[in-house]
Amino acid sequence: MGGQPSEAALDRFAAESGGRGLVVNLRTDEEMAFLPYYQRSVVAHGLGLVHIPIKGSELDRPEVEAYAQVMAEHDGPVLLHCASGGRASYIWVMDKMRAEGWSADEASAWLAAYHDKPVGERGTALLSRYEAQRDGKPSAAGG
Repeated sequence: MGGQPSEAALDRFAAESGGRGLVVNLRTDEEMAFLPYYQRSVVAHGLGLVHIPIKGSELDRPEVEAYAQVMAEHDGPVLLHCASGGRASYIWVMDKMRAEGWSADEASAWLAAYHDKPVGERGTALLSRYEAQRDGKPSAAGG
């Protein structure tokens, strides 16, 4: 999980995944327009590719469910990425909230440790909104 993988990172992941690797790209179509070689490169490495375009401000239940479905259907190593790793870490932790019942506070604590900095107001609101949606409760953050 992280930011845009380099060619060296794709080489390493392809070697380590033994032909079973899947790359999950969360970058938007607009972002990917600047990387026209990327899809060809992933395929040339013998890796599968799934594109779930997500804007950070729009990360919500449908995106988490799409990610969860991809993960349920793939039995092998996954390289999850966006541009810098922010969206990737949020969708990963929101999936933990979905699958394992983590609270927004637990998710915030994990993210703070992972990124070695506190989760900001926007991140806290995003996680709280998702928790409220998951639990079927109204959310002051617009859920």
